[in-house]
Amino acid sequence: MWILEFGDTFVGLIALDASLDSESSDLISSEKKINIKKGTSRIATIRHFYVEEPYRGVGIQKELLDHAVRYAFNSDSTVRTIKAADSPLVQYVRTCLRSAGFQLQKHTGKVGVLAWKLGQRTLERENWEKAGKE
Repeated sequence: MWILEFGDTFVGLIALDASLDSESSDLISSEKKINIKKGTSRIATIRHFYVEEPYRGVGIQKELLDHAVRYAFNSDSTVRTIKAADSPLVQYVRTCLRSAGFQLQKHTGKVGVLAWKLGQRTLERENWEKAGKE
């Protein structure tokens, strides 16, 4: 997780999960015994991505995303793919993901009275390397 601050002012954050259970959507009850597996998954997941509104106009979200992607791909060669949630309701994130090369993989549901389509976007290491963003 990276938190971006300007002096004492919170600007934004991004959280990336590349643990072996990063693809799991199971909720673990407090009654279950937690078995933590060590290692790195082939697929990293962006769990949180947020930038305060006054800073979105200068594109700071691109800097946060670029940093997280570089870190994921350069830190461990096991990571082959990064996935992120896509929503038309969070346009600055959607635009940022698209410009970074994340491709829509599937629609995951609909939300609201207008049935906006939610989705999942992914960025493959191979495509990232071809784009010369290493």
